[in-house]
Amino acid sequence: LTVILSLSLGIFAAVEGTNISQWIRVRDDLLGEYTEIGAVAASNAVACCSSGMTAAHAVQFDEAQRLCRLFACRGGWRGCRKCRNAANSSLPHVWVRNLGDGRSCWRTFQHRVDASVNFNESWAKYASGFGQGENANFWIGLDNLHLLTRDAALPVRWEFSDWNGTLNWMENAFFQVESATTKYRVSVGEQLMDRSTVKQCSTSSESDMNGMKFSTRDQDNDRDEGSCAVRHNGGWWMQACYCMNPNGPYVSPPAALYLTDYAQGI
Repeated sequence: LTVILSLSLGIFAAVEGTNISQWIRVRDDLLGEYTEIGAVAASNAVACCSSGMTAAHAVQFDEAQRLCRLFACRGGWRGCRKCRNAANSSLPHVWVRNLGDGRSCWRTFQHRVDASVNFNESWAKYASGFGQGENANFWIGLDNLHLLTRDAALPVRWEFSDWNGTLNWMENAFFQVESATTKYRVSVGEQLMDRSTVKQCSTSSESDMNGMKFSTRDQDNDRDEGSCAVRHNGGWWMQACYCMNPNGPYVSPPAALYLTDYAQGI
């Protein structure tokens, strides 16, 4: 099965506005990741947020019409809070629920949408980062990922979408990437089952990524007899070899339906 993954790392980011209880005002377009679930009359933004307390993950108040539009996140209540829209002043203000753990949004460090960017890159490229930006095919870079996580192990969220748009996700309690001197060794905490729709592989598995160094086609740091990165055409924290390979070849249908080798694509 080919999947699209947007791996989002929770970090605190400054956003506009003032909190109303569990709501925070941000800029967002409410497209793609949200579904509109209704609209009610409201006299002001406070009343709008109160109207959305039961089912809505985001609300938008139209002052001219005194109308409150209610939205639900397709990826669960924590899934739509991406940092990438926070600085875009062209987007309208909306009110969204905060993440409930002292952070206001997720920072995307990996994203795949199609096969237009080659992710079978060198060690140097994986260290520095590459791609088209957070909304498209994107890898933030291991150096940047280390800088984001070096002072604190932060929660991580993994999002998967199939060809039909069906979403699944997982969260881990913490995620931390060490510096280049350790080959960017990663530490991953326990899975938070109440914040996940699918189960990860066992931590005792030979494919578990926790504690592993990063590997690329020109830098083999796995525990396999050969090179997992060469065999599976993408860089990742591989052991022997992996439970997921989000940087492997992106194969779309119908070609993806006729793959003959194991784990040939994401």
